[in-house]
Amino acid sequence: MGSFQPMLHPPVDELLPLHALGALETADHDAVERHLESCGKCGQEYAAWRETAACLAVAAPVAIPTAALRGRVLAAAARQGRLTPWPPLHIRGEGVAKPGVR
Repeated sequence: MGSFQPMLHPPVDELLPLHALGALETADHDAVERHLESCGKCGQEYAAWRETAACLAVAAPVAIPTAALRGRVLAAAARQGRLTPWPPLHIRGEGVAKPGVR
């Protein structure tokens, strides 16, 4: 007859990719962070997911919105109270320069 084995490891493995992308709600984020403090196996897996997320960030070509689209997005953000002032980006070559850099 089989014996009951309690689950000693919380099921965070499916949350690690989302955590690497910064896509978790606060409660899940905090739970994963607490778990990563004491679980080396999940820490290694999370490091791999972070590397993958970093590659995704530079895999897509830079898309520069048209002035009309930018205006609509900023107007919608302002109406919703989500507009945070930020210095304008100066475009250089194929990438986006840091704010204030010409």
